[in-house]
Amino acid sequence: MENQNATSSTHSDTSGGFNVAPNSGSTVPARVAMKSIEHVPATRWNSSSLTPKIKITKISHMRYQHPLSGINGLTTFLLDFGMEVVKRTETAIWFGGYGIDQYVYYAGIGSEKKFLGGTWEVESWEDLERASKLGNSPIVELKQAPGGGHMTTIHDPEGFPVNFIYGASPRPQPKRQPLEALQINDEFSKPRKGAFQRFKPGPAAVHKLGHFGLTIHDFELQFKWYTNHFNLVPSDILYTQNNPKQKFDVAAFLHIDRGKEYVDHHCNYETSLVHH
Repeated sequence: MENQNATSSTHSDTSGGFNVAPNSGSTVPARVAMKSIEHVPATRWNSSSLTPKIKITKISHMRYQHPLSGINGLTTFLLDFGMEVVKRTETAIWFGGYGIDQYVYYAGIGSEKKFLGGTWEVESWEDLERASKLGNSPIVELKQAPGGGHMTTIHDPEGFPVNFIYGASPRPQPKRQPLEALQINDEFSKPRKGAFQRFKPGPAAVHKLGHFGLTIHDFELQFKWYTNHFNLVPSDILYTQNNPKQKFDVAAFLHIDRGKEYVDHHCNYETSLVHH
């Protein structure tokens, strides 16, 4: 779906780059907020048929490496958080939620802590091959991973690993039904009568991976790379300015463009300031 607006943000920078007043800003049309798309028609962001973009269908899971000494602590934390161990080997652990995704967090065991990247599911084998060619990287079969599939890992301009997966089999159905929806009374409708809202203490109900964020140095370079090569488009763009004629884009919420299909507001967040 087409992005509707961009949200401005102000920031006091003591590094010498720019200095603007804090705690002020506004929401304005995207073409006003973002200089780089002022003369670009709306269809630039509103069509998943633009070629040669690599078509992403969803965000799959996160990948990290952890030292063996920290694996027990990590497992305790993620279980307390609401995940469960789907599979464990001598070299890796796959953690999952209750949704149809086989797992949402991959923990490889290595000598040091390392970010191995977010993982995107692509539409076809051809898209996986194109991603592989983009990074000049091999396609590997995930023989041990729950659900299987094939994956390739490339790197964005700032060196972050980016994974693409195809052919992984989802669970046939969620492991359990979602939590009962809360009934909310308002001024005119009172569906909840004689009943209290009560929450049971315990771990969170982890459904799926919704989004992840990157703290980056060169916002423009990263933004162009992700939106030029993949069907990722901005839902909101945040900028700062020190006068009406100087604007600095500093963050963006990106969603997957699936044409007329409704998607989450964002699945990736990139900022050159403080990570949320």
